[in-house]
Amino acid sequence: QGLGLLALGFIILRIINPLNAEVGNQTLLEDPYIPSETATYYEVPLLKQAASPWGCEEYGSGCKVADSSTSNCGGYDGTYSVSGCGPTSVAMAVLYLTGKKYMNENTAVETIGKEFSSAGGRVCGFGTEASFTNTVVSKYGLKTKNISDQAGIKNCLNKGGIVLSSVVHPTESEMKDLSYADKREKPIFTPGGHFILIKGIDPSKNLVFINDPGERDIKSSNIGHFLKYSTSLICVIEL
Repeated sequence: QGLGLLALGFIILRIINPLNAEVGNQTLLEDPYIPSETATYYEVPLLKQAASPWGCEEYGSGCKVADSSTSNCGGYDGTYSVSGCGPTSVAMAVLYLTGKKYMNENTAVETIGKEFSSAGGRVCGFGTEASFTNTVVSKYGLKTKNISDQAGIKNCLNKGGIVLSSVVHPTESEMKDLSYADKREKPIFTPGGHFILIKGIDPSKNLVFINDPGERDIKSSNIGHFLKYSTSLICVIEL
């Protein structure tokens, strides 16, 4: 769940440590890429929607209901763990862009979640409406701008912004065309709809770098593949 949901900065480079991921009978390097000298990359804090203390808390008033189809939080839907990818992604952007001036890692997800709820951007059983992102972040000296392509992502990042994106799952036929090797550069973002942050871009390697609030912990993606499954791109930046 979660579908419905986003000053010139210094370029920060980091060597990313590869992580082994078991897929079927094959072991893949989940993120073996090192940003090049021309990459724009920011050290955005990573938060997970299922983490404590907020993971099993209710996201939105009256949204937490028993659901036999999920094992999360003792079989309850309507929690941050199940449908809080939107506020978790926005919380990461706010923390980074404001230097933790208004909140810290332990309070950010629920603070942003409550802002979406009070603004009307939380829809029980559905997720987060992306159109309310500007209302939420404007309280913290930030603004949003809708973008649509690789040039927009690069421009946002080069100006010190962070990109919020909603992504969807490939179709069944598309899944069959994604080999194990493909999934290293072409990850499966979500079983349904999901929000992630784009914190860097490396055109020379055709990659975007990702903070994923979900359990998959995806760290990078081929740019073309990412754009194919992205349904919205929102630049979050200082006023």
